[in-house]
Amino acid sequence: MAVTYRDMINRVLRVLSEDEIAGSTTELTEQYVKLIGTFVNHIKEEVEDATNWRVLRQFVTVTLPAGETSVALTGTNNRSRLYREYDELSGIQRPVIVDTTTEDQELNLREIDTARLLYKELISPVSNVPNAYEFAIDDSSADDELLLRVYPAANNDREITLVMIIPQDRLSDTDLDTAIKVPALPIEMGTIWYALEERGEELGVNGVFTEQRFRTALDSAIGKDEAAQGGFQLVPV
Repeated sequence: MAVTYRDMINRVLRVLSEDEIAGSTTELTEQYVKLIGTFVNHIKEEVEDATNWRVLRQFVTVTLPAGETSVALTGTNNRSRLYREYDELSGIQRPVIVDTTTEDQELNLREIDTARLLYKELISPVSNVPNAYEFAIDDSSADDELLLRVYPAANNDREITLVMIIPQDRLSDTDLDTAIKVPALPIEMGTIWYALEERGEELGVNGVFTEQRFRTALDSAIGKDEAAQGGFQLVPV
């Protein structure tokens, strides 16, 4: 069963012996509860950044117009990242990005440094080729979305598909019934530890909810998620 933002805050408040949020509440207004909500978001973001969680994996398909060298990756945010495939032979993690314009003739793009790509575009803005073959991910989009840059510019519209890890947006005071995507236990343990540290408590349950307990819960959740994905053991040779 999915754990909502409300559920998570109430779990923490219960341990702290504070009044929980009523089911009829639609927005956080009490300052201390809002503080706990901030802690939840901080720990949630740390958990999201800890590994490539399956629940955060998404296909992103964009159309790059003819003659253009960049396009916004719709639906991403500035914490998003490319999903990478581990190549057992080379030991390299390759980004999963494919030019899917022509069915059954998919083309892989090679990742290069952003500065190198911009330099090549500056000195040789080629645009008479059928498809781009190099790319870089940038974050200069004004809408907080990542930007896909390619080289060279193609002379026709190209459809490009990437697999991205897209963390959930920060939960606001009115997102009480929004489900938290990543595993709940590390967030719960981490938030309680965070809240007890903020209080400066030395007695009671403080010793149960230490940073080490949070790290252990997070490591356990990561291990389970990676095992469910097959890990390196299922990489073909």
